[in-house]
Amino acid sequence: MPPYPGASVAFRLETETGDLVYATQFVPEARDGTYDIALPTTSNLPPLEVGVLYRWTFEILGQDLILSGGILRGEPSTEFAAELEAADPIERVRLLTETGIWFDAISEAADLVRGDRSNADYEQIWDALLQSIDLHKMADRPLL
Repeated sequence: MPPYPGASVAFRLETETGDLVYATQFVPEARDGTYDIALPTTSNLPPLEVGVLYRWTFEILGQDLILSGGILRGEPSTEFAAELEAADPIERVRLLTETGIWFDAISEAADLVRGDRSNADYEQIWDALLQSIDLHKMADRPLL
């Protein structure tokens, strides 16, 4: 997100048919960076359904800037779930990336970097992942 001091951001998650699943508004830090938006674990939101396409929008209010995309929840095979469970964090990111599970790969890579910002290997994994999915412009932005 580019810096828009004092600007509000709206995030919405809807089903493919337009039913609202979650919505929030917040004022981000007054600097550019990459934000993580997670569904709150303390609310009574049901888990995303397997096989259902969800649409998300991220809007910087008053700036006419809207990003949108989709997310489809899958169910890993028993074998793949066991492989992920046994893998170390770096291997998990590799496995998720190789199978095209981008949301989880990005989330886990970001968690590695946030957990140890001085680890050059984690930064390299983050940069390579973003390069591989053509999000290289985000690679030099701080993870907030």
